[in-house]
Amino acid sequence: MSDSSKMEYRFVSFRLFIAGFAILIALFLFSWIPSAHIDLTVNSEPLIVSFEMLLDQSAKSVLFNLDTIPAQIVSFSMFKNKKEYIIIDDLKSEESNTMLVFKQSDIKELIAYKADELLKGSEAEKQVFGFHPDSWEIRVLKKDILGSATVLVFIQEEVILEYDFKNLKDVIRFKSAREAKNMLTSISGIKHVKIDLFPPLYQRLPVFGGRMSFFVHP
Repeated sequence: MSDSSKMEYRFVSFRLFIAGFAILIALFLFSWIPSAHIDLTVNSEPLIVSFEMLLDQSAKSVLFNLDTIPAQIVSFSMFKNKKEYIIIDDLKSEESNTMLVFKQSDIKELIAYKADELLKGSEAEKQVFGFHPDSWEIRVLKKDILGSATVLVFIQEEVILEYDFKNLKDVIRFKSAREAKNMLTSISGIKHVKIDLFPPLYQRLPVFGGRMSFFVHP
């Protein structure tokens, strides 16, 4: 083979390599760059829970079957972690400058447990759509000097159906936006679907499930 033929062969090979590499890059960008932001408006129903709860200074952890959570007596002046704890005026003692407090996370844990127990009997899998401690009503029924108190807790939260988002991503991957929307709105409990795609002109769902994000609200 002459030198000119070798040069031409190498040039063609290099061009083929560049073309193949460019195709691989294009395929990667085509499959990875697209993303989808999917808003689901779903049906909800109220969950109302009312129960008596014991605040006990001797308890070391939440006692679910006894409706008991840990509490502690702290002084007004020394207590600084107010955001972490729930403070009730009726549990304050002006005489001793102390108050009985309990952690917001503990009562939330107990309420979540009670909600799960109530929802176990449902025909479909359901879950509480977030907890909102600021809206809970807590009334003191009885307190003593030994560091305990009995309170009445009343909450009202929203319950929605549980959805398998991993499975939904598998079902709608690479579907057209219109087809994906129709498929999602046909699922029980979903009232409205809004799909925002990137790039905007690319009207297909991404190939990879990791490029899809679901956001649910009642």
